[in-house]
Amino acid sequence: MKKTALTHLSKRPLRLASGLASAAVVLSLTACGADTLDGIQQDLGNGEDVSINLSTNDDGDLVISLDGDNGGDAGDNGGAAGGGDDAAATASAGMYRISVTNLTTGQPMTPPVVALHDPGTHLFQIGSAASREVQAIAEDGNNGPLVDLAGSLDSVSAAGVAFVDPAAPGPFFPGETASVTLDTSAEGQVLSIVNMVVCTNDGFSGTDSHALPTGSEPLVFDAVAYDAGTEVNQLNADYWVPPCGGSGENLHTDENGVTGPHPGQTGTGDFDFDGSAPVIRIEVERVESTAGTYEVSFTNLSTGQPMTPPVAAIHDPSVSLFQIGTPASTELQEIAENGNNDPMVALAGSLAEVSAAGLGFVDASNPGPVFPGESATLMLTTDATAQVFSAVAMVVCTNDGFTGTNSHALPGAGETISFDVLPYDAGTEVNILNADYWVPPCGGSGDNLRTDEGGVTGAHPGQTGVGNFDFDGTDGIMRIEIKRH
Repeated sequence: MKKTALTHLSKRPLRLASGLASAAVVLSLTACGADTLDGIQQDLGNGEDVSINLSTNDDGDLVISLDGDNGGDAGDNGGAAGGGDDAAATASAGMYRISVTNLTTGQPMTPPVVALHDPGTHLFQIGSAASREVQAIAEDGNNGPLVDLAGSLDSVSAAGVAFVDPAAPGPFFPGETASVTLDTSAEGQVLSIVNMVVCTNDGFSGTDSHALPTGSEPLVFDAVAYDAGTEVNQLNADYWVPPCGGSGENLHTDENGVTGPHPGQTGTGDFDFDGSAPVIRIEVERVESTAGTYEVSFTNLSTGQPMTPPVAAIHDPSVSLFQIGTPASTELQEIAENGNNDPMVALAGSLAEVSAAGLGFVDASNPGPVFPGESATLMLTTDATAQVFSAVAMVVCTNDGFTGTNSHALPGAGETISFDVLPYDAGTEVNILNADYWVPPCGGSGDNLRTDEGGVTGAHPGQTGVGNFDFDGTDGIMRIEIKRH
């Protein structure tokens, strides 16, 4: 693959600041072993015809433009394959599902930041100093600054964060796959991804300005690890983030370098990896619109727990009914503690991002709880093109237990998907295995006796010693089936 010190090699002019007429201008270009402009014209691209044009514009600026093909090979500049303007121009508007699989044997990865954008925009570039946003990911696993930046740029048409389970956002571990679906109305977009290789000083992986698939076949490629060049690599957990054993004090030695290939790690046990081997696999697939009608059923898998009629919604991925690891909303708390669906139904009905919502019943003419072995159903119709599915139901004989799914992908036309969901704890009321502290159908007094917990939503520990209301927190408690008509 050709290498050049110029940022753009894509039939675009590189404009130098005006006022350079009396200054020496030096271009350092190296491609396929050529060290002169003549050599580059002859050798760039293994025989491709490339012309280098020097001119001035009306403002007296010196303009340097290169005409030639920048086809690209996987692994160059962050795995940018086919990342030039000619290739990108064939990518059409539409929805793309991006999946990132952790190929390492022991390294966790942060949820990848994913963006579709114009070819002239870069989240990172090999050989250049890392931006503060990339540094925040590579050193601290902090996606926030890069997500904010992507959202602020007109050149970025769609961006998001990929998760293994959007309801429980967190690192994705070896063998796991994080996914996100992005919808762009712009033609000629390219793909960039950045995620931290967690147990390193400033290691990350991803791709910069990779071409999108132009047909129905998925595009699959691997990416290696990169070094942000911002922190010296010290193979000592004290210098890493807390999940890897670090102190959290961000002990480090500034490197002040540039991004480049990561040398890999040895002597760190499970966190070892080969710098020349891929650490993630990226799959990009064109997907169809989500507009349509869906038949949804919810089956109670427990042996004795009743559940409230589930609240279900089809909505934009930017909103959530709940998220594991964050405090429960007032609407979720009302469901999890009291079985009161009304606030959540009202909220879903008020949000422009929610295109369809409703309640699932065993018998709509006689609404009531969903008992073990019973199934509640409903139909939802949306005319929106890039939506996801969420649902919430109370696990009734608990203090603040609930189940459901957040931002789950919808099936394609004519398809049916089925999956089981776990019980969750809203983190709003301390779990007390005494019916006096539960709602009346379970023997409670109705006085809502409780001890506030002030926590966050998370996995439910399960219950034992309460007879028919026992359940294992690690077992699926409800099965959701979604059929697209």
